[in-house]
Amino acid sequence: MNKLVTTIGLIAVLGAGYAGTSWYFGNSFKQTEEERIQNFNKQIKEHSDQLQLPMPLIDVKLVDIKNNVFSSTANYQLKVAMNDKPIEFESHVQHGPLVNFKPMRYLVTYKVKDTSTTNMLFQLTKGESPLTIKTEVYFSDNEHINAQIPPITFQQPGINIEFSGLNVDSDTDTSFSFMNGSSKLDKLAVDFIGNSASLNNLSFDFDLKRKDDYFIGKRSLKFQEIAWNSMISGRLYDIFFNSSEIENGNLVNASLVYGANAINVGNLDFGKLDGTIKIDKADLSVLNTIQKNARSNRDIENVKQNLAKLLQSQPLLSNNIELKDSNGSINSSLTLQFKQVENVDAISKPEDVIASGSLSASLNKETLINTLSKVQQIRGTDPQTSQIMATQIVQEIANKAANLFIDKGNAYETNITYADNQWLINGTPTSWEEIDNIGKEQTPDTEENSPIDNMDNTDTMDNQNPQSSDIQQ
Repeated sequence: MNKLVTTIGLIAVLGAGYAGTSWYFGNSFKQTEEERIQNFNKQIKEHSDQLQLPMPLIDVKLVDIKNNVFSSTANYQLKVAMNDKPIEFESHVQHGPLVNFKPMRYLVTYKVKDTSTTNMLFQLTKGESPLTIKTEVYFSDNEHINAQIPPITFQQPGINIEFSGLNVDSDTDTSFSFMNGSSKLDKLAVDFIGNSASLNNLSFDFDLKRKDDYFIGKRSLKFQEIAWNSMISGRLYDIFFNSSEIENGNLVNASLVYGANAINVGNLDFGKLDGTIKIDKADLSVLNTIQKNARSNRDIENVKQNLAKLLQSQPLLSNNIELKDSNGSINSSLTLQFKQVENVDAISKPEDVIASGSLSASLNKETLINTLSKVQQIRGTDPQTSQIMATQIVQEIANKAANLFIDKGNAYETNITYADNQWLINGTPTSWEEIDNIGKEQTPDTEENSPIDNMDNTDTMDNQNPQSSDIQQ
């Protein structure tokens, strides 16, 4: 009997203690939620200010909270810029210390309310909330967030939209000092009066941490396929963009790797594209300031000052790009080592801002001709004429830039370097003025016909007197 009484008493104490703890977490939810919303609105305002918008893109307001012992409910308003009618949504809060047998402060489920403002969205999602967000808040103040947009199918005469739904998982903390996670979209297809576009199997992964007022880390965006069918149809396969920023003292080494494993336009295969852009020892805060001031277009002097600050770290820029098909590739590689510049207004030539640099390129003749020919075919020229036009264009460029490109038989190659105040073209000393003149010589004269125009004139002559055509001979 004594054991039974003791056991019942212990259960009662534990139950009362759990209820009290749960009530405490529910009571503290309001303060935590207000802080979260304040931080969120602050970030949105900062981003809106950078875009030079007259008001924040969105603003969230906590309307009210009703607390119970084991759960709470809250109501919110989301105001979107240039829209007077707010979007209403609600949350259901499950209090800790245990939720679904997991230790946490609380689990919050946010859902959009069905109102006159959002009723059309609810019709598209067949009664489901257009956006559902579940946030697990742990005792460490870390959070796991899952956001879901349900599938949408919309059909009207001449318009068809198919959306598979979007799922986003991320981890962060209450102050957003880091963010990592992933998102996935299976399909988005739009058909508008016979013009269609589709995006298949999108994924986005990120692992970021806050540095000052921006995030650095790794991002990866991938598409299995992007297709379109309008006046011209086409497809891109296996598209990817991978970016990263790595701390280098107070600076950052940033890079972007991008490409597509197949580029098809109509029935033409353009091959595979790969590229890389890198900048080492960059001050991202200065870049952000330059970008912000450039958008405002009101303080050019400030932009110049920040450009000088950016060059103080003597950043290193490199860029590589390659288009490859079955015949070969067209590729180029650029490297520029910048130097400190005290007076940006004094920059008049590359030597004023570049300490050293190099540009190398290799242009496979067949790849170059075939690529230009395909561009002409997209414009409506027949394949045979396009091939002739492309060959003429390549030959004309090679003739005008004979001292720039070396003919290697199957490819044109060049190597331009600058170091120790000396320019070299393929090992031969030169000056920037001579290089600049080469570029001007290659610029088509607007008063003269280009090879394309000449070909068009030849076509006209062919129709009038086929026997006089140089092309036929």
